[in-house]
Amino acid sequence: MKRVVTAALGAVALSLSLSAPAMADVVLFQTTGSDQDFFYPYFSIYEAGTYDFELSVTRDIDVAWHSNISTHYDVFVAPPPKPHAENLEGSNGSSLFYENNSGSYFKYTMVLIEPQISYFVADNRYEYRGVAAGTLLYSEFRHEGGTGRFDVYPNSADPFEFTFTVTKRETAPVPEPATWALMILGFGAVGGAMRARRREAWAA
Repeated sequence: MKRVVTAALGAVALSLSLSAPAMADVVLFQTTGSDQDFFYPYFSIYEAGTYDFELSVTRDIDVAWHSNISTHYDVFVAPPPKPHAENLEGSNGSSLFYENNSGSYFKYTMVLIEPQISYFVADNRYEYRGVAAGTLLYSEFRHEGGTGRFDVYPNSADPFEFTFTVTKRETAPVPEPATWALMILGFGAVGGAMRARRREAWAA
């Protein structure tokens, strides 16, 4: 009985380790330099995800951080997806952020979201597009891209070195079907062993 429980627990432990492999962040861009009077390291991104912009220097400097995320909003007749040419209305926008700082290490995070879909019922303002009031519509809000930039002001003539890095954070993947099967098998074996042990206790 002890061997059965040990083997089952081993299967569970193995499946859990397989379901959450170590994921390393991905460095998308990195550049180094030295003795810069004024410079503006920047990088543009276009895929949904979480991104870290880091700047390190060998002495204190002044910087201004700028981030600009381009946004887009559309309305369509449900259900999704629909080609952009079929939108009932749409608009472009942007999300801006600006901050001044001083020091030798700077880190800012930018997040581009996956498209967000919301449903609602049409009123008569869409009749000019041939859509009757009461028709089910959906809106789609998405980030189309973003740019992060450091404006660097050395504040003295002393030379320095810098490293500018852009990293995309990675997330743990969803377990494969085979891993789920191994987990279910392991938990089932543990449950069966416990029931057998209970029956032995009652028989005694």
